Amino acid sequence: MAFSEFLNNRNLTAPQLNYIKTIIDYVVKNGYIKDNSELTEQPFTTIGRITEIFSLPDAQKILGIIKSIKDNAFDVAG
Repeated sequence: MAFSEFLNNRNLTAPQLNYIKTIIDYVVKNGYIKDNSELTEQPFTTIGRITEIFSLPDAQKILGIIKSIKDNAFDVAG
């Protein structure tokens, strides 16, 4: 699982866990997140902005995980 290391190394708050779960649910349904601008749309905006919920280093790690999921999706499809 792409987020397992991230989740295992932190004590996350309920909103943080909800945000990660929303990302996972979105990826399961859609395959990947096309670009970071999708995080400024529903269903993510109901939770809040990534930089409001996570520290900048954690937000950057999450964006990196999202990118790797997208890259892997294209590698498999390619």
